[in-house]
Amino acid sequence: MPYSYPFTHNLRDETTFKNNLRNFSGEIVRANGDETQNKNFLDRHTKTERNVITELTSYMHLKNVDLTPTNIAREIVLGNEEAVLYNAIKKFQYPNLCARNGFSALESGIEMVPMRTMLKLLFLRYMDDPTIDHIVTLNEISLFFFSNPDVYSAGSNVDCIQVWAEILEYRKNGTVPPKIDSDIHIEERELRDMFKFMSYSGLVHYERSDGSEYICLAAPINDVRRRMIEEICFDNSFFEIVDRTRTTLEQYIAYMDMPSPVQVHTPNLNLNHIIHWFTDNPSEVYSEDLIANFHINLNCLEDKHFVILSGISGTGKTNLIKQYANAVYNLNTTDDNPYFHLISVKPDWEDEKPLFGYYNALQNRYEVPKFLEVLLLAAQYPNQKFFVCLDEMNLAHVEYYFADFLSAVEAKEPINLNGHPISELEIPNNLYIVGTINEDETTERISDKVWDRAFKMEMSKVNIKGFIENYCDKNDINAQIVDDLEILNNLNNVLKEVDMHFGYRIAKEAIEKLNYNYTHLDTYFTSDFLTDSLIIEKIVPKLKIEMLSQEITESLLSVIDQNRFPKTHQKILSLKEIIESDDTWGL
Repeated sequence: MPYSYPFTHNLRDETTFKNNLRNFSGEIVRANGDETQNKNFLDRHTKTERNVITELTSYMHLKNVDLTPTNIAREIVLGNEEAVLYNAIKKFQYPNLCARNGFSALESGIEMVPMRTMLKLLFLRYMDDPTIDHIVTLNEISLFFFSNPDVYSAGSNVDCIQVWAEILEYRKNGTVPPKIDSDIHIEERELRDMFKFMSYSGLVHYERSDGSEYICLAAPINDVRRRMIEEICFDNSFFEIVDRTRTTLEQYIAYMDMPSPVQVHTPNLNLNHIIHWFTDNPSEVYSEDLIANFHINLNCLEDKHFVILSGISGTGKTNLIKQYANAVYNLNTTDDNPYFHLISVKPDWEDEKPLFGYYNALQNRYEVPKFLEVLLLAAQYPNQKFFVCLDEMNLAHVEYYFADFLSAVEAKEPINLNGHPISELEIPNNLYIVGTINEDETTERISDKVWDRAFKMEMSKVNIKGFIENYCDKNDINAQIVDDLEILNNLNNVLKEVDMHFGYRIAKEAIEKLNYNYTHLDTYFTSDFLTDSLIIEKIVPKLKIEMLSQEITESLLSVIDQNRFPKTHQKILSLKEIIESDDTWGL
């Protein structure tokens, strides 16, 4: 009885295979179980093309029994083709419900995971001696895997060391063990296709030359690739097929599938819930009014959720959206939220590619950046809420990289993704975007076009004293630090008159600096010495002399005790003298 693996039409070359995989997955995700859309997709193709589609979607498990996309199809649309191929190598097995003789293989006692076993054999040899390119030929795999009862009846418990010893003996004297059963075999063409499939993953290299065909591990084997190979090789799962029922088919598809790209949590956008969450999980000092206004701005427009947070650095702008997202899903402040994504804007963003990606002709793939990935996930999981923080979004010209998104939202038209499996993407209503901006000399001006399409919230008001008290209490830090750092609150009260006050980041670092001195150095320095140093290191460099006046410097000197903070006092005195000198000369 031969093994059945009718994958030939789709494995002739890597480009065709991957293009089909992407295109069919895109159609399945778009249809999302809609029988009419699914039928229209099939009707657009010839009978031969439909056979190819059916074959590939069946073997790669792109559709569930109810025609909805599997997580495999979703991952392909997200650009994670390698992970999909790794998954197939790990789980593909006989008996196989998709194969012509899959079920009848039970009668011959066949239970094997061939690709995983091949990879494990090569990997064990590599670990034994990584300096040699260990290979196994098509003929050796045919004999010692598919015709060997020690392999085809072992499920996932193959003794690869013993198999390798038998292969070496065969190479030495050409002897085939008597246990090899030629009645159970795989056709050469189908085994060659399996070699090709494994090579498309990038884990192995397939070579066909001098009349010999073989595979070996693809070099280089870096830490990332090694971890992936180990995960595949040492998986012990095996699906036991016992009948032909629909239930078994559904269970089999679930076994072959991948984990969902997102975890399932239930969002809660009730304002009272969110405010209570912030009260119970304080991480920054946010007023109830700020939280409520932020909530309203994010949710008042059904088809557009876009807010820009502006203010001085370190006031908790980025943290606000992160914690708001955690509140919506009732997670802890430190939990990893699969629905929140931080994207740092780079100064070289000059077009829409950093957000929406592009087709890479050299790699024959669509490059899917994080922003597009979130859009695709939001479109596929409409009952979930997805949050994106575009951090420091005015480090580049917002109009350059964000214009397509703003236009699509305003016109209620899809984004064109030329070369992607989903060529057009509607902006989903369950996507929430918050941008943070710092308005200083390193950033770009934001045009009216952007301001007209967003709610801008100013976050420059800070409560340094309240933050220090809250942070020390929450983290069980010596309460003496609250008094030690009273000077920071006094300085900020003066500096805010000229918009040069500082945020919570500096206060947090000050707390940690003093606490380290207390707990790890047994108070090696006095707290006044460290505070004096910290002001010189973190606050004074931010002062802009052109914005200072004699009155402000005098106010600063009045709150700085010369005996406790001599370095800071002297520095401010020097600034005052420069300002007075400029006034004298009329500068």
